[in-house]
Amino acid sequence: MKIPADWAQYDDEEGTFAFFDTTHWTGNLRVTPIIADNSDSLKRYIDHEYNNSPNRIKVDDFKCVSYVKRIDRGGDKQTLYFWVFGKSEFIFVCSFTIDTKNEDTSVNKKEIDKVEKIIKSIKIP
Repeated sequence: MKIPADWAQYDDEEGTFAFFDTTHWTGNLRVTPIIADNSDSLKRYIDHEYNNSPNRIKVDDFKCVSYVKRIDRGGDKQTLYFWVFGKSEFIFVCSFTIDTKNEDTSVNKKEIDKVEKIIKSIKIP
């Protein structure tokens, strides 16, 4: 995975790789690798979601499902962008969390492009 030079990793204590831009915070990127017990159901899920989603990307030539979720944590409104993809028993769940007030800005759109480049740089064993 290729992370920009001005991004830093932080410890989230949950087995997730977590990153943020150190020069200007725009959101938190989390990459969670998972080993699945049932890779067939994962493949069916990804195939179904990928075929029915307008937001399609490929990661290391694998189908990637992406979606957006908005949450309110006691008045703190956040937008979470998710990408889910995998190969065999390896699954990656990536998320990028921002303040919802920044969702429709040009800065956020550039950050989503940057995050997708990072995600696309992940190599699956």
